[in-house]
Amino acid sequence: MKALTQDMLDRAFDEFQAISNSVHLVGRGEHQGKDCILVFVDCQPSQLAGTIPGQYKGFPVVLEQADKTHIQ
Repeated sequence: MKALTQDMLDRAFDEFQAISNSVHLVGRGEHQGKDCILVFVDCQPSQLAGTIPGQYKGFPVVLEQADKTHIQ
């Protein structure tokens, strides 16, 4: 299985930010015991359903609403 690299996270951030300026931070997370791409947004994640892909380069994408104090 391929590794989730920082370069991949950086590219995911660039691509997701181009789709929606609600994306503020992308990092590595864990979903169902496997690596995932964790995307912090400034809105309800459901508002981006169908906009931000559910998978990126074979890794699941998990959206989380960030606390506004963390995304200034």
